[in-house]
Amino acid sequence: MNYTISGMLIMLLFTSCKGEGDKTKMDTQTKPKKPNIVLIVADDLGWADLGCYGNTYFESPHLDALAERGVRFDNAYAAAHVCSPTRASLLTGRYPARVGLTNYLFGTKTLEDSPVLPATYVDHLPLKEITIAEELKKDGYKTSLIGKWHLGENTTFGESDPEFQGFDVTEGFDYELLPVKDTYKWYKIGDTTKAFELPYLTEEITQNSIDFIEKNKDTTFFMTVAHFAVHLPLQGDSLLVEKYRAKDNPRPDDFNPVYAAMIEQMDTSVGRIMKSLEENGLLEDTIVLFVSDNGGLAVGEAGSKPTVNDPLRAGKGTIYEGGLRVPMIAYWKDRFEGGRVNSSVLSTIDLFPTLLSLTREDPKVIQKIDGTDRLAAFETDAVLTRDALYWHYPHFSNQGGRPKTAMRQGDMKLILSLEDDGVELYDLAKDLGETQNLADRFPETATAMKDSIQQWLHSVNAPMPIKKEL
Repeated sequence: MNYTISGMLIMLLFTSCKGEGDKTKMDTQTKPKKPNIVLIVADDLGWADLGCYGNTYFESPHLDALAERGVRFDNAYAAAHVCSPTRASLLTGRYPARVGLTNYLFGTKTLEDSPVLPATYVDHLPLKEITIAEELKKDGYKTSLIGKWHLGENTTFGESDPEFQGFDVTEGFDYELLPVKDTYKWYKIGDTTKAFELPYLTEEITQNSIDFIEKNKDTTFFMTVAHFAVHLPLQGDSLLVEKYRAKDNPRPDDFNPVYAAMIEQMDTSVGRIMKSLEENGLLEDTIVLFVSDNGGLAVGEAGSKPTVNDPLRAGKGTIYEGGLRVPMIAYWKDRFEGGRVNSSVLSTIDLFPTLLSLTREDPKVIQKIDGTDRLAAFETDAVLTRDALYWHYPHFSNQGGRPKTAMRQGDMKLILSLEDDGVELYDLAKDLGETQNLADRFPETATAMKDSIQQWLHSVNAPMPIKKEL
């Protein structure tokens, strides 16, 4: 009797274990694979620099094809009009003002005619900040940064490193620009024995990206491809430069042929990365995102002017639309496709929560996230609204920008001077070029938006300019 009962118990235990094993196997088989993510970041590419955004001189066939297959956003913004703050926002989903990193590293410009000195700010992305790479690692992703970091390697070398903030693999992040005679060259930080020009860096980034794809095609990966292109100095492949010098240029004073060559080489890089994904059988399981870190450089900062951002006002280094609005394109087979143009107001702070919403059931993290999940804008024709979007720059830029904070609410945009408290109010739906200041016509709107800016500055503990002593 006891033997029979024991045997029955063993049989029940075996059956139960087998059932649990079968259930686990079924869960594994039915649970969809998380998508690979390739985030491609251009440096200083303007909103109107690509063919799919209307440019007829610069050529970008691969990005145009990506837009034709995927989704193109015409109301997308960088979190800042200069490099480092936007890169911090991409990684953290937080406003640069909240992070404390509000200028490019390491800008220190002052102006004698101003009543203020620029704000103090952190000289690297603080290690306490949680990055999208760190979060995706928790979800089983292999992470990599190929290319530009610019979040402290040139100010705190050895202390600021993408490997400290979630990236398993890093390649070529440690370059800096140094003056050479009447121009600049790229050098590995700490090694001035060998100078590089931009075409070399673009090719290196491209090949390193392809190598990472091939080595990790059997994993789930997050790869950030951060180009140094199309940042100054103007350095392009010689054959491409000749091609554009020979091409009919509708605006020779505004569209630089060397800059055109830089765009085409960067665009070719995108094409080669897409081809590698396809050849390795990954294209259907990979989200591809493309964005620029700020608007195009529309002044002759170091020689000839590279581009203009018409119909937008001004460009990089200013808080007008030409400095903030950027190209953004997304593709994911069966999800982000159809050649759609979406006009939702998006920001680089939104990519963190949007991507996490795709990789986990609960996308919450322990730090405050300023961005919002905008997945519906990627997947549908829905034009998403938001309460407000803010920008804060308490510094002086190399391109003529001065200390200002801005806010967009609906179609209205208010710009607040941090020097004299003056305001500018624009209706972007009717005046995309920001030519008509409506502050005097709509004083109640201007006052309400100014109050909102002041409350926001306090809430994020924003670095502020310092009043000069009289």
